[in-house]
Amino acid sequence: LRLTRGGCRCTGILEVKWENQWRQICWESVSTGDLDWICQRLECGPLTSEPLEFIIRGGRGPQRQATRCRGQPNPWGCHWELENCTDHVIVACREPVKTTPKPPTTPPATTPAPTGPPRLRLVDGNFSCSGFLELHKQGLWGAVASIPHIWPHLVTLICQELRCGTAGNSHGEPDPGIHLPVRWEAVDSCGSRSLLDCFNRTSSRGRTPAFITCSG
Repeated sequence: LRLTRGGCRCTGILEVKWENQWRQICWESVSTGDLDWICQRLECGPLTSEPLEFIIRGGRGPQRQATRCRGQPNPWGCHWELENCTDHVIVACREPVKTTPKPPTTPPATTPAPTGPPRLRLVDGNFSCSGFLELHKQGLWGAVASIPHIWPHLVTLICQELRCGTAGNSHGEPDPGIHLPVRWEAVDSCGSRSLLDCFNRTSSRGRTPAFITCSG
């Protein structure tokens, strides 16, 4: 089946290929239900209910004899016969709806879950219980800022947390050189909170990492 002379593939005169020739179909061979099926078969949209103005320009010359359906009252189970008729089947289906594939869904941006509990460490020191203090918290390792006026009373707690005894004597702080960004600073008044809760995020601008020495 096909639709011709309608300006688009979903509107026009219905033709059937019979005996290797395309022929128009007499109107009385189909019903309204057949037209709905024809639209589906042609992969068009549903049958349109809008008024259809369709002008077929005359001339008998090249036109082939039409066909009529015998035996079955629908175009897909027909025994076709040649017939002289003046009313041919005109079908107007809607154009198929063009669907665009949905873009792949982007998973919502989420903050990575912290990896592991908060913990402290000393790096680049003279021995295992001295060095620059670094803290892992909220999934980030960062250097702890040096704050002289609140630092002394925390050093012993830090040494105990690291199983390094108590605060030891420091003979000056070495140049930090290359180090992690300063991300943490000690809270001014820590009170009775856990030691690892005594540090907040801070800006690294103008801050230097803290160096401590424990007794070991």
